[in-house]
Amino acid sequence: MLGLNAGRVVAGDYLRALLWGDDIPRTVHKALQTHISTLRRVLGEDAILTRGAGWSLAVATTDAVAFDAASRAGRHALEEGDLPDAVARLTEALELWRGVPELPETPRGEAETIRWAETREAVADDRADALLASGYAAELIGELEAAVAESPLREHRWAQLCLALYRAGRQADALGAYQRARAVLIDELGVEPGPDLRRLETAMLAHDEELDVTMVRTATARPAVTQALAGHGSLSSLSPRTTFVGRREELARLDQLLRRHRLVTVVGPGGAGKTRLAISAIDGASAPFPGGVYIVDLATCEDLMVEAVAAAMGIVEQPGRPLERAIYESLGTRSAILFLDNCDRLVEEVCSFADQLIAACPHVVVLATSRERLGAPGERVFSVPPLSMVGADSGGPKGSDAETLFLDRARSVDPDFNADPDLIAEVCARCDGLPLAIELAAARGPSLGIDGLLAGLDDRMRLLVGARGAAGRHRSLRAVLDWSHDLLGPAEQAVFRRLGIFAGGFDLPAIAEVAGDHMASSSDLIDVVGRLTDKHLLSHDNGPARSRWRMLEVVRSYARDQLVTCGEYPTVWERYLRWASASAAELGHRLDAGEPWREEFDASSADLRAALSGADIDVAAAHETGSAPVGETREQRLTLATSLARLDARRGAFTLAQSAYEEVVSMARATGDANQLASAALGASMAGMLFGVTQPGRVALLEEALSMHGTEATGTRARLLARLATELYWSADRKRSLDLADDAVAVAGEAGDDGARAHALYARLYVSRSPHNTVERLELAEEIMTLSQRAGESQLELAGLAAQVVGQLELGELVAMDADVTELSDAARRLHHPEFQWYAAVYRLVRALLAGRFDEADQLVSDTMASGRHVPEFSVDLFFAEAITDLRTLDESGLRHRGQRLAEMARRYPGVVVWRCLAVLDEVAVGRRRAAGEHVRALVKMLVDQPLRDGHWLVAGCLLAEAVVRLPDTGLAPTLDAALRPYRESFAVAGRVAAFRGAVSHATGLLSLAAGNTDQAVADLELAARRHRQMEANPFLIRTLGALATAYETRAEPNDDVLATAVRQQMTEMAERCHPTGSQVCP
Repeated sequence: MLGLNAGRVVAGDYLRALLWGDDIPRTVHKALQTHISTLRRVLGEDAILTRGAGWSLAVATTDAVAFDAASRAGRHALEEGDLPDAVARLTEALELWRGVPELPETPRGEAETIRWAETREAVADDRADALLASGYAAELIGELEAAVAESPLREHRWAQLCLALYRAGRQADALGAYQRARAVLIDELGVEPGPDLRRLETAMLAHDEELDVTMVRTATARPAVTQALAGHGSLSSLSPRTTFVGRREELARLDQLLRRHRLVTVVGPGGAGKTRLAISAIDGASAPFPGGVYIVDLATCEDLMVEAVAAAMGIVEQPGRPLERAIYESLGTRSAILFLDNCDRLVEEVCSFADQLIAACPHVVVLATSRERLGAPGERVFSVPPLSMVGADSGGPKGSDAETLFLDRARSVDPDFNADPDLIAEVCARCDGLPLAIELAAARGPSLGIDGLLAGLDDRMRLLVGARGAAGRHRSLRAVLDWSHDLLGPAEQAVFRRLGIFAGGFDLPAIAEVAGDHMASSSDLIDVVGRLTDKHLLSHDNGPARSRWRMLEVVRSYARDQLVTCGEYPTVWERYLRWASASAAELGHRLDAGEPWREEFDASSADLRAALSGADIDVAAAHETGSAPVGETREQRLTLATSLARLDARRGAFTLAQSAYEEVVSMARATGDANQLASAALGASMAGMLFGVTQPGRVALLEEALSMHGTEATGTRARLLARLATELYWSADRKRSLDLADDAVAVAGEAGDDGARAHALYARLYVSRSPHNTVERLELAEEIMTLSQRAGESQLELAGLAAQVVGQLELGELVAMDADVTELSDAARRLHHPEFQWYAAVYRLVRALLAGRFDEADQLVSDTMASGRHVPEFSVDLFFAEAITDLRTLDESGLRHRGQRLAEMARRYPGVVVWRCLAVLDEVAVGRRRAAGEHVRALVKMLVDQPLRDGHWLVAGCLLAEAVVRLPDTGLAPTLDAALRPYRESFAVAGRVAAFRGAVSHATGLLSLAAGNTDQAVADLELAARRHRQMEANPFLIRTLGALATAYETRAEPNDDVLATAVRQQMTEMAERCHPTGSQVCP
């Protein structure tokens, strides 16, 4: 907080409220003084000044203060009409942003965090307004598309996107964006767009001239705005920190290729400047790419090329949907450019992918960089030449691209550096005009002088006299690297070559573990790392909380060669594997403890995978040298693979998790280790079944593990039987799942293992779900919780408590349910299981929808979506609960949007019949009655023929009842009524998210009414009304009262008209109180 207010006094009372909220300790004054004293020891006595009853940080500025100043200056410039300055200042502010401040979770801390987050969003909005006013509509479209995807409920961002599309000449797309915004607001919040957005739509339809902007892009305005776009848009992930020099002719030729061809590959030796040239070409392209620019660095992707492309596009893997198809569908017919950088190790994969992408997406351009051509049909190859050594004006070396680059880099070290142009030209010539070689040489120019530099290069060049072949420039680059390496001291050389083992970036702890064992102290190691960075052999990325370093790819290859030459490779690889194993395990511990882990995992995952995938070869070499015991190495590999699988599964990358588990499986098969195989099978099943989706591969693995484990009654065997039972529940072999669950219970009892018995009982609870055994399942859940707590199985303990919540809802015992939800939320927080905190939030959503508290429900949807955004299956389960429980009607656009999503869910999860029933009910709502009738007949037959009937079956039956009575002449009402009637006293509740469709008697009442049995209809609907009234399920009661009034009117016995009138009056009064924006009332 002192840093956020550098130079200003922060009162002690404010700090106390920030740190402790309402829980002020008795020794608060002493505690606060201790914090201040600690800061002074770290920062220096003079850094923290006491001012009255507060303190201030005695520094000129911080990034927070600079952000605030830049944003204020930008906003002032925007108000004054100085658009270039506004864009520059607002962009400067956003570049200073490093995320919301990490403050205590107290009311004051949370309020301050929200204030900073909203300030940042306001700056982003102001910057977009300034760019739009500057006439940069087309250039801004891709950025605004990403912005509305990230914050879909901010109406101003949608307005900016609509306006940008309109000004770019894409009126249809602009109106389509408005409809997308409207659908999102209705779907997520149940509200229409605000007046500003509606007025914008009206203006676009009327071609209002006030929407147009005429902007003369002056010589002073364009660079400022263009630079801002380049530094803050899609190119930001690879935006260089140094200036781009020269190459005008190359840029013009490359721009021409990008305008005329669909696949362009920039080729050249390492260090030729391929990436820099490509980025500059994209930035200045004359052909517009309104559909977006996507940049993918494949340097550390190994065989995960498609996953890297998907990540760059913000596409998350979904079960049953190949990533390639998701990419093709996302790009569609958009005019976009995909930049695949560093394709060298994935030439064949990139070739195949690019060929298929171009065929599937007619307006996408693929730009690639590689040391060799891809060989794809229609590919156009652009070879990067050396930098020009002739100045355009001088006709000699002065002013040439090579000299300009050399001086720029040398003066970044010494601003006063100068040298004779002819001597600089000789240095550049001996570097073969390659930018990387020139940069490395220039970095030494200020310390050696131009003559010393030439002497060093001369020594190296003599090594290449007589060299032949196409690799000449590569050998010249290696000569520069050899020379740079020889200038290092022994400690620098050792750290440098050992860091070549890393595939991606690395931080100081990683450097110390893998490369710093020979250093006397950590300060010595830090000093060496700093010197290597100064000498441009390491690149430094200064993150918001932790610094990371990386090597250029060509430098890393050179460092690895040195590591092999000196004979250290096996020993360093063993340390690398040990570090990767420990890092993955630590991230797993953080995951279990509910501590931050994802950012660190994303930063190190390339190395974790490299350590695992390369371990077979490199560990064998380590064994030959005796540097690592075989058992220890195998244990490290097992820890790494298991942890990596869990982390991938938690972030929703199930294919990668499966690959990691397969590594564990292969190790177990190679050694015949039944316990390892069982561990992998159990992990894969629990990760994949978190959302109730079965997969044949996991079933086969569990079967194999059971076979290898033998028939002895052990806790592991009981767990394997339990997991197999739950997997098979969603398959066609449900009967076997029941038998396996019973077997698991018997084996666990014989083994005397509480944890195994808890797993077995949970399997029995999972597979024996029936509306008739709710009480028994509640008793099972209680026993599961007791056993799990005793055995330390926290995840299973919470799963039992969640099952108890669902059971309470099935019985209509809402007081007990609410208490269980609170307990679940508190326990999940205490036991560090955020997934069950998410489930508790969904249960609260169901309760809010059930009671008709729609404002609360909408807020819960928003909050729950945000908290579960890293796991895509969370959004599926949330949609499941909401689509079933929310009775509010949608307009035509909302129905169409929801219908599309329901159809997608039905395709992805064909075994979950409820999705298909929801989809057919939406078909009825939008008037597609013929198709709906065919689908209803098939679904009713499937439902009636199904012997095992659980909550999903009951909800599906109720949904079909609502569809049947709205379709004419199906003749299905008696059949479906006969199937549902045994459950007339039950509530329809489906899934672990407790999706609620009301009393089954409501559905049987509708079916009886449709079949002409009015007495039975009245009896059923009166029962449903009583049950809904007891639960205070107001939207469901309103719906039932409407159907009951119709039943009275249809029966027409004495006094029925009075009853119907009274019921309708009651329904009207309740609807006014509940205000569910049009309750869904079936006839």
